[in-house]
Amino acid sequence: MKNYLDIHCLIHPEFNRIWYLNLVSQLINEPDIIFHQVWNEKSITEGRIIGYNQGNSPYIGFVDSDDLIEPGIFSKILLEFEKGADVVSCNEMLIDEYDKIIAPGLLLQPNIYSKWLQNLFSLGINHHIFCFKRELLDIDYIKNSAIEIAKYPQSLGDYTFSAVKDIANKKSVLINEVGYYYRRYRGQITGWLNERRTEV
Repeated sequence: MKNYLDIHCLIHPEFNRIWYLNLVSQLINEPDIIFHQVWNEKSITEGRIIGYNQGNSPYIGFVDSDDLIEPGIFSKILLEFEKGADVVSCNEMLIDEYDKIIAPGLLLQPNIYSKWLQNLFSLGINHHIFCFKRELLDIDYIKNSAIEIAKYPQSLGDYTFSAVKDIANKKSVLINEVGYYYRRYRGQITGWLNERRTEV
């Protein structure tokens, strides 16, 4: 029986409909995923928890409604799981609101993050297209660690790494190619920081 990835898409309250439709048009053509929408009315943390609880595929992950993916990346991620990986991610690039590449993604700029997150990067665990085995999901750990991670301004309220307890001890694989385009646009940082203030 063929395995799939449950991928939830976090839709921000001020989402750009055109960007979202562009992403959906990519996702519906990916043969190895089951696509779930999560309307994120409260915090990013709560949105992630809702998304991670959707579906029943053995592997789960996420994308954001304002970003883009490289066609075929999910098939490569699924192949790594079938080889025995616990956590799989890939490299990413930052793009602006006009789809122009700004810089390499966060994994390639580790110095702006805390030592704890830098250690994850060194293990080949990236921020976006962060996929893992469903059996490793720890909802209580997400809730309990969210405030701790939020103490670092660079985390910007996003607790994707805290979905897996003891993640540093899991078998992680980094696909060494760009598979995700993370969109940085005007007003995004202000929104994240405002959210972080309410959660801390």
